[in-house]
Amino acid sequence: MLVQISSACKHRMLQYLPITSWNTSVPYCKWRGITCNPKNHGRVTVINLTSQGLSGPIAASVGNLTLLHTLDLSRNQLFGQIPNLGNLQKMQALKLNENSLNGTIPDTLANCSNLKELHLYSNSLEGAIPREIGFLTNLGLLGLSHNNLSGTIPPIVGNITHLEKLYLGYNQLEGSIPDELGQFSKISIMDLAQNNLSGSIPESLFNLSSLQQLGLNINQLSKTLPNDLGDRLSSLQQLFLGQNMHAGRPPTRFFR
Repeated sequence: MLVQISSACKHRMLQYLPITSWNTSVPYCKWRGITCNPKNHGRVTVINLTSQGLSGPIAASVGNLTLLHTLDLSRNQLFGQIPNLGNLQKMQALKLNENSLNGTIPDTLANCSNLKELHLYSNSLEGAIPREIGFLTNLGLLGLSHNNLSGTIPPIVGNITHLEKLYLGYNQLEGSIPDELGQFSKISIMDLAQNNLSGSIPESLFNLSSLQQLGLNINQLSKTLPNDLGDRLSSLQQLFLGQNMHAGRPPTRFFR
């Protein structure tokens, strides 16, 4: 059933009920998957409807739930484009992964300045990664893998200095890896695998001392790895380089 959010309702509650167990005789704040803040006249703050068999597009009126801090519609059968959610400035977690959403990533997401987790992976999103993503400086996780994204990786993504996990793999991204990705002081996972990335692996990536997993496999990258790789990437546990054009083997000192 279509996921609908009614902006006409006084509290902008869910009007059309995708969950059969919901009962209109019960206050909507008590419905499964819905959390409200009693201090704000029962306004919805959390929608968690993951894995509920929902289908259809996401209604544009969900963007009117201005006190929402978590929206989780992951693992359903939603399709269509992501609506404008730029008014959800309190939102900290947006999880739309594992659906069939298409179209481009809205640049208006940059208005969600408190966003800490952005899960859009495993959809059919296309077009370029909007450079405005780089304005989300509070992001700890950016998950855009397993889509049809194209173009280059915007260097401004390096401005997300709190980023801990970056998933851009399994797209159609091209061009070089920006040097700016070496600015992530807290990053533990960087997955850029299975794209069309080319050129050298930036020297700056070898200074990410907190990095535990680096996926660069199945690209067109070329680089002789530094002999002191194991010392510089002291936290690295997994390194994926296969099916590239890099020269030589990983340094012996990496295996310790």
